[in-house]
Amino acid sequence: MNKFELTVILSALILFLSAGASAAWSQTLPAALAERGQQCQSGDAEACHNLGVAFAEGRGVSRNDEEAFRYHEIACGLEHLGSCEAVANAFFDSTGVQQNSLRAAQILRLICDRGSADYCAILGVYYAHGQNGLDDYDEGMILLDRACTASSALGCIWAQQALEIHGGEADEIRRYAHRHLSLIEADCHGPKPQACYALGDLYMNSEYIERAPAAARSAYQRGCSSGHELACTSLSRLLAR
Repeated sequence: MNKFELTVILSALILFLSAGASAAWSQTLPAALAERGQQCQSGDAEACHNLGVAFAEGRGVSRNDEEAFRYHEIACGLEHLGSCEAVANAFFDSTGVQQNSLRAAQILRLICDRGSADYCAILGVYYAHGQNGLDDYDEGMILLDRACTASSALGCIWAQQALEIHGGEADEIRRYAHRHLSLIEADCHGPKPQACYALGDLYMNSEYIERAPAAARSAYQRGCSSGHELACTSLSRLLAR
């Protein structure tokens, strides 16, 4: 599919997503949600998203999958990525709408193309493993590589796993494993100390990374200091050896 064809499809998709607005706004909302309804009608994507969540989970209103889908449609049309994910999942799972894997894939690709690498990874793993009615291994690997290159740890580990399942070259698998390691290491020493547990396990158990007990101990210590119970347990076991 060329860029022009993709643009046409995505433009049509946005029009489709906006089409449910009138039906959703016609729903009489309870007083607690009325203000959000007005905000949504005025084009507030977050308000529309919150209404979708409210109907999906029965928060302040009776659970209604169809209404949840409609409000998420509106929010997605207003470029709320969380609602776009909800709409895609609804199409995959037939939740409040008829199942349609093609529409779901188009929405996930839209989010991916807007720069969300983890969504490239999600779509890639569906294609690579033939899940949710999508089956194109080569396309899946392209998306997973794109995600990994864009610093999605999910993209890297899922690319590694797909290659392992499909008999990929060891050097290629090792490349993804080391890229995954570097991203988890950055998370551990940066904003996500809970990633230190995973980092320690990579140093101890990965087939494609040289075993490094000292580095694992350091990672577990950092994770344990942040309150991660499994990191504390792994640290105790390592020190007891």
